[in-house]
Amino acid sequence: MEEKHEIRMIFLLKRAIEHTMFRKFLRSYDLPKGLNKTHIMTLMNLNFLKSASMSFLAHRLNMEKGSFTTVANKLIKLGYVVSTRSEKDKRIYELSLTDKGRELAEDFGSKHRNYMSELVDQLGKEKKKEFFQAMDLVTSTIVSMSDDDEMTNILKEITQCQKDMDDKIG
Repeated sequence: MEEKHEIRMIFLLKRAIEHTMFRKFLRSYDLPKGLNKTHIMTLMNLNFLKSASMSFLAHRLNMEKGSFTTVANKLIKLGYVVSTRSEKDKRIYELSLTDKGRELAEDFGSKHRNYMSELVDQLGKEKKKEFFQAMDLVTSTIVSMSDDDEMTNILKEITQCQKDMDDKIG
């Protein structure tokens, strides 16, 4: 296969995964009025992290800080997030979920996990095994190609997820 076709395949695979495993679900989920994908991803990240600076969240969501400020301000205004000054550095504001934000993030996460489980269960036992073996191969290949901090953090999350899956199975 020519190199440009190989590169195109990578982008198409990313789109296919995102469409099947997230966007399709998001279309079926009844988001509260005024919220979009970026808002829910912010809430999901805060639910996982507990609190984070606006700069960190903007980076994690692949957004410019200025663009993310609009997202954060809307979540604050709607009562899903609170902003507090960092104890360590008074120039930094940390975001964290309110009870309302936590409830929405947990509901979304729970329903998304159910959606993903149903999707994967459709594969049957053998295809499911092959699917996760392919994921392991792709993951280990990507890890071998990158050594930056972001990849290290992603790898930690993947490793924890794999451990959780092994504990559940074994």
